[in-house]
Amino acid sequence: MNVLKKTYLIIGILYIFSAKGYLEVSDTFYSVQTAKSIVERGELKLNVPAAKMYTIQGRDGAVYSKYGIGLAVYYVPFVSISKLISTWSHLSESAITGFLISFANLPFMFLFVFTFVNILKHFKVNSKYFPLMVFCLGIGSIYWRYTVYDFSEIQQASLLLICIYGMLINTNKSAFTAGSAFSFLILLKVFSIIYMPFILLYFFLNYWKDKNLRIVFAFFIPLTFTLLILLFLNYIRFGSPFETGYGDETRDFVLKQLPRTIPALLFSIDKGLLFYCPIIIFAFWGWSEFFKHHFNIAICILLIIIVNFLTTAAWWSWYGGWSWGPRLLIPVMGLWCIPISFWLKSEYSIVKRNILVVILVAGFVFQLPGILVKDQEIHHIKEMVFNLKEEKLTPTDFQMSWFLLFHKLKSNKEIYHGADFGVVSKGVINLEEFDTYQGFNIWTEQLSKFFNKPKIRWFLFLGIILIFIIIFSNKIRQIFGHEKNNLANFNN
Repeated sequence: MNVLKKTYLIIGILYIFSAKGYLEVSDTFYSVQTAKSIVERGELKLNVPAAKMYTIQGRDGAVYSKYGIGLAVYYVPFVSISKLISTWSHLSESAITGFLISFANLPFMFLFVFTFVNILKHFKVNSKYFPLMVFCLGIGSIYWRYTVYDFSEIQQASLLLICIYGMLINTNKSAFTAGSAFSFLILLKVFSIIYMPFILLYFFLNYWKDKNLRIVFAFFIPLTFTLLILLFLNYIRFGSPFETGYGDETRDFVLKQLPRTIPALLFSIDKGLLFYCPIIIFAFWGWSEFFKHHFNIAICILLIIIVNFLTTAAWWSWYGGWSWGPRLLIPVMGLWCIPISFWLKSEYSIVKRNILVVILVAGFVFQLPGILVKDQEIHHIKEMVFNLKEEKLTPTDFQMSWFLLFHKLKSNKEIYHGADFGVVSKGVINLEEFDTYQGFNIWTEQLSKFFNKPKIRWFLFLGIILIFIIIFSNKIRQIFGHEKNNLANFNN
């Protein structure tokens, strides 16, 4: 087994054993309910009164989810399978659905790393760097947290990267794949249509050079079809082809906050891009070569990055709500990393390899509390327990995550004092009523509580054993092969 295949297996095991086993995000609930409506009644209407708080009213007083219809469609098989398992096992259908969907981002993350490796190959980067780059992105960055989170950012990141890769290859087939990926991206997150002008610019520049209309048509055929479907769905749901369900919220941009939010999104310990995806630092060294040799795609990527960053910084919820790190930058974060190909493009360097190893280790450690601690617990304590004066004295979210992690290592009780977080507070913080705050935020812990079977917690060590077997598989094979040869020699 070669090193790259081992890398994929190792990060796959880490993803599987760090998934949560339940729905963490309230937004996901409405996409799941839409999927249930499709399966049970063949319609998009929701029978959830509380959903009215999350969307504008639809036609005839009906309630529809404002979140991308593509996400609900993707969840349809999960809902269908959950119904079958529930009928057979008599377990809660919603619990089974949540468990299955907590793994739903894994295929998209693998698509992401496969595509990124193909981009490295396209730019003729030495293959010895591939495993380290997969590790740096897969478990040394914020991508790990969002792969095992039921936000849709990983899905968006994967589809956008596939789109860019298809444009980069620039054949009829790859352009059709790129257009299909971008179409699904819009169905997942309609806001992604804001990148369309820069993709149009890329095709205009390419057409100006080679006069090949077939590639342009190959991209826009699936996209046109998708946009027509979306406009029709918007009309039958909300009475206007241009209404997605967000209403006036689509205009909630605050330009005057940019001097505060731009530095925070780059450098702050809680939301800073350079902390949550440190490999980006070395991509900056590749931009000049990228523009020199691939201007058309480079300018398209740079404009997408700039627009994503500025719209995030101006958005009223620029921090991404109750979430880990700069959530709204994640869909474009892979594009930030593409120019690293040109930093690595020269002959294989031990120095660069060691730099990647350091980045990997630092990123892995940085992400650990986000993997093992539910970040909503941090926000709950800071925003729901402490008063405003006390909240201003609390450590950063990142520091809080480490405090919580160390507490969980020492105690199985979710009871804290303000002093545990460096805050002078007389009150006792008792979080025992919140099931998902108990213990580490991984499915083995959640499942052991659900079934009241403490032994399930030890399943985690199965993953650790599998990783060691993969790492030392060659040596194990050599040992058994050597013993087999000795036995054969002895018999002869």
